[in-house]
Amino acid sequence: MDKLLEIKNLRHSYNSNSEVLKGIDIDVSKGEIISILGPSGCGKTTLLRIIAGLEKQTEGTVSIGNQMVADHLHYVPTEQRNVGLVVQERALFPHLTNLKNVKFGIKGNDKEKKSIAFNFLKLFKVEKY
Repeated sequence: MDKLLEIKNLRHSYNSNSEVLKGIDIDVSKGEIISILGPSGCGKTTLLRIIAGLEKQTEGTVSIGNQMVADHLHYVPTEQRNVGLVVQERALFPHLTNLKNVKFGIKGNDKEKKSIAFNFLKLFKVEKY
């Protein structure tokens, strides 16, 4: 089965006194769904930020779709990883509607952007908002 995500011996520290992630190994295959659970401060968001490329790990490797995107020699920038991340904090432009907020990150002409954005809103069951 094709691996969509492979993480090996991932470690991360924000300072020398505390290691947030310690030897994380994850394999996710096509069609597989996983959950990341744990108490506040255990490193869930840090792990997701590393996968998305918003944070660089201290050690270990991250491969997406059988392509190495982060190790001690390589770092593929966020915009080249084809990974989406929905954060729990408020990250919307307050002056835009929900539809316009979603359209903001989509490439294409206005009609295409509107169609794609509306499909995303329907996917998350928030199209009525």
